Amino acid sequence: MTALDPDAPTRREIDQLTGWVTRLEQRINEVDQLGPRGMGAVIVQVGELTKDMGELGADQRNWQRAHREQHEQEVAQRGQARRWLIALAVGNFVALVSPWLVVITHH
Repeated sequence: MTALDPDAPTRREIDQLTGWVTRLEQRINEVDQLGPRGMGAVIVQVGELTKDMGELGADQRNWQRAHREQHEQEVAQRGQARRWLIALAVGNFVALVSPWLVVITHH
């Protein structure tokens, strides 16, 4: 007499596994015959998402370009303001010092 293997599957376990495999095969055949139900909607949504992401990227680039241009304009305006301030300061200095120079050089 041979000893029974304690890890060997029982007839019930084999029948249960056979049932699972049969049901899985049926589901696979249904997908093959009917197509992936609902996948069309998912594919459309993914397509729309891709398009929206492209538009968002374009909007982001446009915003960054406008922001950069705004900074460049602000830098240019500050430079012009400094030049005006320097010119005004030099003009005032000359206006204040020139009468004194005339007085000093004539005496």
